[in-house]
Amino acid sequence: MIEALVHASVVRRRAVLLVTLVATLLAAVVAARLRFDALPDVTTNQVLVLTRAGGLTPEEVERLVTRPIEIGLGGIPGMVKQRSVSRYGISSITAVFADDVSPFLARQMVQERLALVGDRLPDGIDAPELGPLTGGLGEIFHFTIRSPERTPAELLELVELRLVPLLRAVDGVVEVNTWGGERRTLDVVGRPDAMARFRLTLGQLEAAVVAATGTAAGANLADGTSQVLLRGVSRPTTPHELGSALVRPAVSGEPGVRIADVADVRWGSLPRIGAATSNGEGETVYVMAQMLRGANALQVMERLHARMADVDAALPEDVSVDIVYDRSKLVGATLATVAKNLAEGGLLVVVVLFAMLGSFRAGLLVALVIPLSMVFALAGMALLDIPGNLMSLGAIDFGLLVDGAVVMVEAVFCGPSAPPSTPTRWQSGPAASPARCSSRSSSSCSSTSRSSPSPASTARCSGRWPRP
Repeated sequence: MIEALVHASVVRRRAVLLVTLVATLLAAVVAARLRFDALPDVTTNQVLVLTRAGGLTPEEVERLVTRPIEIGLGGIPGMVKQRSVSRYGISSITAVFADDVSPFLARQMVQERLALVGDRLPDGIDAPELGPLTGGLGEIFHFTIRSPERTPAELLELVELRLVPLLRAVDGVVEVNTWGGERRTLDVVGRPDAMARFRLTLGQLEAAVVAATGTAAGANLADGTSQVLLRGVSRPTTPHELGSALVRPAVSGEPGVRIADVADVRWGSLPRIGAATSNGEGETVYVMAQMLRGANALQVMERLHARMADVDAALPEDVSVDIVYDRSKLVGATLATVAKNLAEGGLLVVVVLFAMLGSFRAGLLVALVIPLSMVFALAGMALLDIPGNLMSLGAIDFGLLVDGAVVMVEAVFCGPSAPPSTPTRWQSGPAASPARCSSRSSSSCSSTSRSSPSPASTARCSGRWPRP
């Protein structure tokens, strides 16, 4: 069958060239859909469980939070192992599943177990929540927000209320995290002398502050053919508004007491355990966008670049955005390095082939194997959804690509030769003398033996194509 195929290829040379050209064009079209990235993501199939435990030490977090959750997650089908980290105020548990388990099914099973574990946690502990569905290489976009006219608290509010919703709406972005800034609060600091004069306790002051914020439901009034809903709304946004709330109403001729009469109301912030700075220019707000596991970094970055125009429009003029890390630049630099190395390696192999084979036609045939093999390999990677990266593209060996072609071309140019007789260690003469054959266009081959060559040690070599 192979002999018939070779014979048909030689007879119908133009048809073979046409089929090869059409197949190459089709492979090039398929290869154009190949996804590229810098490195392969080898993150295991895992689900991250995070639990906030404010005020607890690492030992207490391990004993009261981490351990009960680990026991509750035990025995989930498909789970291979679990590991945990207990730190001040937070518990992190990673449940690792087998590769054949769907990540969405794994998250569903973990969430079902967490619903049963919630009753075992102490009071004051937040409900456990799942981490984002991302991998170890999911951090694709970092930038900072700064302004010479705004406080860290104002910058954080701009990011959380304007930027984060825009970035999370991008296809392929699974999470947007922030560092730095401050959580702005309204602090009520009681004055002991004033509270003693009005005979008020700290508990009464706290109850007044709590009652001064919220919504009270009311009835409804008829308005023609429709109704008007009544409700009481109290949401102070400034220290003056909160200070105007009553602690004790006026009774028995005594005037009412407001919060501002017995306490100082001012702007404040929640206690912080860290801050973010940039280039030694003071505090800033650091923003990081994470990519969905399995998504393509270049495609997601293209969507993020398009969305940054909306981000700039949503920010005031005095606020600027500084890019810290852009995955697309890393991918571009990596692919440029790989392409440069592949081009230099292929060119070097082609030069060596032309120099060593000594025949332009033979060198051209062998050299054509390199681009053809590359095109069909890239098409196969695209069909199998294997991304092109530093590992998959950098593993191409041109020596292996042209090895078989060199053997086949040499066989075509030199022709078949009869197998020599097997010499023994005492045997000498023409039968033990190997023949040397070159693929050069000369039509003679020489033997290393000085005596006349025998039929078994004579090779036929011709620089012309064999006639059918």
